[in-house]
Amino acid sequence: MSDAIAAPGAPTTGAEDVRWNLADLYASTVDLDAELAATETDAEAFGARYHGQIHQLDAAGLAEALEALASIHDRAGRAYTYAYLAWSTATEDPANGALLQRVREAYTRIGQSLLFVDVEWAQLDPEQAEALLLDPALAPYRHYLELSWRHGSMSSPSPKRRSSPRRPSPAGVPGIGSTTRRWVPPASPCAMMRCLSSRPSPSSMTRTARFGRTFTWG
Repeated sequence: MSDAIAAPGAPTTGAEDVRWNLADLYASTVDLDAELAATETDAEAFGARYHGQIHQLDAAGLAEALEALASIHDRAGRAYTYAYLAWSTATEDPANGALLQRVREAYTRIGQSLLFVDVEWAQLDPEQAEALLLDPALAPYRHYLELSWRHGSMSSPSPKRRSSPRRPSPAGVPGIGSTTRRWVPPASPCAMMRCLSSRPSPSSMTRTARFGRTFTWG
């Protein structure tokens, strides 16, 4: 924990000496920059491999894609967490502000590179989506996929995609296939990361290590 010096005349809060120990994330900002650049490269490679292909994947293939996607989001989230926490405890430090801005821009680019997954999943034929969701290979990702579907189904139908009559959903997949949906962009480019990080796991440490819950480490 490093010492912090309050500005003359500034009110004290008792937290002036508090600093996040971020060594578990990166040893230095040099390591962060290197890993973030590699993550952005991997996001571009992921897009080159899967863009326009989501509808052709079987359950095993989609699970493999989502595992890779979660890893990319995890790494981007680590960088953002490091930069934000470093800045939050020393907002007057221009180096911290520059780091946060740099990471934020890369984080957004990564999210934009991966956004097609949500779009293409929302465009799947309802019967195909239902069959995929019932496959055990996708059980770890069902939470995210169902939320993505519901998010789209709550939007108003576009002129080219009218709502179809409601029909029963298969057991275990509530709400899926009730309408033909129009995709609506998530609130942020990396909304998927939050969904994936909240999926059930036998161990919170496993969920932390694989899906970016960096605040619970240590």
